[in-house]
Amino acid sequence: MNKKLVLSALLALAMNQQTFAMSLTEASQLALDNDANYAAQVARYEANTQNLPIAKSAKKIQASINGSVTQSFGPQMSGGVGERVSLDLSKTLYNGQMKYDIKKAEVMQDVYETELEIATENELAKVTAAYLQGLEKQEINELSKAEVTMLEKQAKNAKHNLDAGVSNKNQALDFKALLDSATSGLLSSEMEVNSAKIDLESIVGAPVNSLDTNLSLDSSIINHTTTAQLMDQARQNNKQLHRQQLMLAAADYNVTAKSKMNGPVVTGVASYGTSHGGMNGAGGAGGYVGIQVSIPLGGSKKHYTSQARSEQDAASSEVEAQEQKITSSVQRLASSLLLDQRIISAKRAAVKSATESLEATQTSFKTGQLNSVDVVAAQRNLGDAQRQLIQAKYAAAGRVVSLLQITGKLTVDNINKIDRLLK
Repeated sequence: MNKKLVLSALLALAMNQQTFAMSLTEASQLALDNDANYAAQVARYEANTQNLPIAKSAKKIQASINGSVTQSFGPQMSGGVGERVSLDLSKTLYNGQMKYDIKKAEVMQDVYETELEIATENELAKVTAAYLQGLEKQEINELSKAEVTMLEKQAKNAKHNLDAGVSNKNQALDFKALLDSATSGLLSSEMEVNSAKIDLESIVGAPVNSLDTNLSLDSSIINHTTTAQLMDQARQNNKQLHRQQLMLAAADYNVTAKSKMNGPVVTGVASYGTSHGGMNGAGGAGGYVGIQVSIPLGGSKKHYTSQARSEQDAASSEVEAQEQKITSSVQRLASSLLLDQRIISAKRAAVKSATESLEATQTSFKTGQLNSVDVVAAQRNLGDAQRQLIQAKYAAAGRVVSLLQITGKLTVDNINKIDRLLK
């Protein structure tokens, strides 16, 4: 069964049962199936792939059926009508420029395939970024919901204690103010979740109920690879660099082709036909076989060759620029990911400390050693620490995605690796 239909059926079922969580792998496949921008890239690729057979067709036998009707007249001629029908064949036997034009077209065929790979990679990067953005907002929203639920109980208890005369009005107001602030934050987070879902829906072309949260930050996703190894992988597998290298090869062939513009062209020709009528009323069938040699004498070769060499220089510079970009990007991402691990560990420690601090503050509050202001401050500190941890994890996830793309590993087959990014 068609995978697109299966995924669509699962999504329809999810909207009814409200239990289905879209995974990153499913979102990626839907994006490749439904995104109009990606479909346009595929259509351009399919159109460009016709350039190679078009170029090669110039080497094949060219056939045409020709017919003519003539009327001759004049004082020295005996007028008459002549008719001729013939089948004419020709085949290029030698053309130096054509040879290298075909070699260039063969390289460009690889360019088009690489460009489709780049378009696929960009689509996966786009849907992954939108997915992680939605997942981050969803996780913060779940945190906000838990905070509001907890604060509702505290505010209710504070109001009950105020009514019972065991606490003062300021304490009840402190908890009520914190609840109002958390409720406002919850509404804002819900808006951000909806906005992120809409962005993702526009890419995958299907409704998004919720996102799969069964993800974990796995440092082995880059297999503890050194920066030097990552650099080698990028230089070997980076699709943008591969495209620029192919464009340089195509430019080399183009220079050679243009330098042979004024070279001899040898063509084999044959014709067979019938004719009758004309001035003398002669008619019959016949034909010929021969070889034609032509040497173009046009003066445009110098300009075309100069243009081709300029394009060659530009292609060489683009290869060098892409190599420099890869070097700086890999170094930056590799060092940032090492720091991310330390930051995440520090944020987890901060959450643990804030949790312990809140528990101690609540105990002291119950015994009268601390007041409600201290409890409110401790709860806010815990919420801030939890949000910072979430943001740190998703920042690291985004960098891993960028590193996978630079090293040529962001593919449909490898998308399941990103399903283990976050916990």
